[in-house]
Amino acid sequence: MNTALDWLHPIFDPQAAISDLSRLMVTGVIDDPELQRRRTDLSRYFLSYVNFCPVPFWAPGLIVTNETSRMSETFFPFAVIQGAFQRLVRLSLRQGREIIPPLFQQSSSWLDLLHRLQGGFVRTDPAAVLGVLMGNELERQRFLFSIYLPQQFGGGFGRYPKQYAFLRQWLRARGVSGGGQLRCLDAACGSGEGTYELARLVKDAGVPAGAVSISGVTLSPLEVFAASHACFPHDPDHERLVRSFLGSVNDGHSWGEIRFAATDLRTWEPPELFHVILCNGVLGGPMLHHDDALKDVVRRLARSLERGGILLAADRFHAGWRKVVPATQLESLFCAEGLSLVQVGEGIGGIKALRGLMPGRALICG
Repeated sequence: MNTALDWLHPIFDPQAAISDLSRLMVTGVIDDPELQRRRTDLSRYFLSYVNFCPVPFWAPGLIVTNETSRMSETFFPFAVIQGAFQRLVRLSLRQGREIIPPLFQQSSSWLDLLHRLQGGFVRTDPAAVLGVLMGNELERQRFLFSIYLPQQFGGGFGRYPKQYAFLRQWLRARGVSGGGQLRCLDAACGSGEGTYELARLVKDAGVPAGAVSISGVTLSPLEVFAASHACFPHDPDHERLVRSFLGSVNDGHSWGEIRFAATDLRTWEPPELFHVILCNGVLGGPMLHHDDALKDVVRRLARSLERGGILLAADRFHAGWRKVVPATQLESLFCAEGLSLVQVGEGIGGIKALRGLMPGRALICG
C-alpha cells in the first residue's frame, strides 16, 4: 500500500523551524527509570574501564588506531553503550525513532564514536554524557543531528561535477515543449545539498520559471528537517555554507517547486513519473548493497521514469563497496529494467524507452 508522504517545502523562518522541530523531537527533560538504570550500569563499566584498560584515555585530537579501538571494546563493549543511547534516541524522537543512527552503525567502539563525533563532547564517561543529554534539550538536539547527519558523510556542493555537466547539457538539448512541467526526483537526497544544486542546474539550463518541480526524498526525518530549513544545529559552519548557496538557487521569484519528504526507497511507490531521477551515494553502498534490495530499488526507480526520462547514479564516498557491487552490476540492473545506458561523465546513466534522437550516446546493453 502506498501512503501519501508528508512533504515539506523550503522555509527559512526561525519560528517555522522551531515549530517543525517540536514535531520531530521531545522537548524538556527525558525522565525514564530504565534509562536511569542503564546509566548506572554504564557508570560501573566506565570505572572498570578507566582502572584496567591499558590504552590512553580519549581526548580531543587523540588518534584512534585499530589497536586502541579493540582494547576499548574489550574492556567496555560498545553494544552496552549503544543500547543505552539507542533507548535515549527512541525516547527523544517522535518520528524516525526506529532508524539506527548511521554513526552508531559505523562506530566499532566507544573511542571510535567519540572520534567520529569530532570532539563534540568533552566528557568521555558515557554515563555522564547520557545524563547531560537527558537533562539538556539543546545538547540533545545537537547530539541527535550529529549521529544522524555526521559531518564526514560528505554533505556539500560540487560532489559530482561531471554528472552535473552532462545533465545540464542533456536538459538544454531536451528543452521543455508545450508548456509541460519538468519533474525531477533526488532519491536519497540526504540533507538537501544535491537537491538545491539540481535546482540551480535546472535553472541554469534555461528551464522556464514555473515549469519544473523538484522532489527530494531521504530515509531520516531529521535530514528532511535540515534540508527544508537549511538548519544544522550541530554544524553552524555548514549551515552558513548552505544558506549562502541558496541565494544562487532562488533570486526572489518563484521559478519552480522544491519539496522534501522522508521515505524508504525499498518500499516507496511514487505516485507520479519523473523526467530526471538522481540516486547518488546509495546504490551499491553500505546502506543498499544486497542483491534483492538493490534490484528492487532500481526497478522502482526505473518504473518511476517518464518515457525518455533519465536515471543517474554516482557515488564518490564508498569506493570500497565497488568491490562488492561493481559498476558493471549496476549497469546490468539498469539494462534489465529496459534502460539504455549513456555515457554521463561519472557514475552511470540510463534513458527509458527512447523516442527519436535523445541527447547522449546510447550504449548497447548486452
